[in-house]
Amino acid sequence: MGHHIIGYEAQKIRVAINWFNLENRKKPDVILIAIVEYNEGDLMGFYAGAIDNRVKVTMGSNYLSKRDRFMGETICINVFGQLKQLGNTEMAPLIAPRSLMVERGHKEAVPPDERVAYEYAKVRGLYVALGIPEKTEIEFFSGLHNK
Repeated sequence: MGHHIIGYEAQKIRVAINWFNLENRKKPDVILIAIVEYNEGDLMGFYAGAIDNRVKVTMGSNYLSKRDRFMGETICINVFGQLKQLGNTEMAPLIAPRSLMVERGHKEAVPPDERVAYEYAKVRGLYVALGIPEKTEIEFFSGLHNK
C-alpha cells in the first residue's frame, strides 16, 4: 500500500479485522466480517475490502463515483497517478467475488444520483459477467445520512 495516508488508514481497518478474526477462532459459530463506511471512510473501506479476503461484505455510502473532480478533495486522499488506472468503480474487481453493496441518499450533495447509478451499472455488469449478480446491490433512499 505504500507510505500514504490511505494505506495507513486501510491498515487501521485491517487491525480491527485481525481482532475479529482472532475472536472468531474462539467461537464455534464464525461471524462474517463486513465493512460499512460513509463519505471519505468509503475510500478507506474500499481499499481495506479490496486487499483483505477476510472481509465478506463491503458497503459504501457515498463514494462510488467517477473521480473526475478529485481536485476538490482533500490532499490526504489524493494519490498521484491513481486516476490513470484505478478509480472508485474500478475497485469492484478487487472486491469481487465477495459482496459489494452501495447505498445513496437522494438528498446527499455529491455525487449526484445519476453519477452513482451510472458507475454502479458498471459494477453490476462485472458481477453479472462473473455469474454472481446476487452479490451486489444498490439502495437509494430519500433524505440524508445522519451523523
